[in-house]
Amino acid sequence: MKAILFCIFIAGHINVEAQESDYAKIRPSIIALTCGTKDVSMIDTSITQLLALDTNTIEKNLSVYYEDLGQLYWLKAVRLPNDSNLVKSIAFTQKALYHNPKSTKAYWNLACAHIFNGDCEQGQQCLEKYNQYIKPKYRDEEEQKQLLALCVD
Repeated sequence: MKAILFCIFIAGHINVEAQESDYAKIRPSIIALTCGTKDVSMIDTSITQLLALDTNTIEKNLSVYYEDLGQLYWLKAVRLPNDSNLVKSIAFTQKALYHNPKSTKAYWNLACAHIFNGDCEQGQQCLEKYNQYIKPKYRDEEEQKQLLALCVD
């Protein structure tokens, strides 16, 4: 009897997860969408929950899923060249661009991550793409100068 109930529970859970095709709808229940300081345990929990998702069931906003993962690994990173979390941040954010090649958030995050990872050339290329797609009224030239100043030896 317990086995039958367990199978019914699992089948129901799989069916609900399979129906969730829009990441934006399930996003608030998976990651903490708060401004301000996030502690490491909150970040780790969010990463674990995101990695547990079957991305094959996500039909909408998959780019946002990868942006979230990239952002969470960025928050965990020490921001020194070759930091494993920084490398993961870059990898997941590049996946976001695969799904949304005009994502200004992804290009900005990649520019920052590449520059902190010591790859100023790649960071500058991402910044150029960012400027190509961002509306001029949202472009912060001072912030970009500060970021690029990290490349000066």
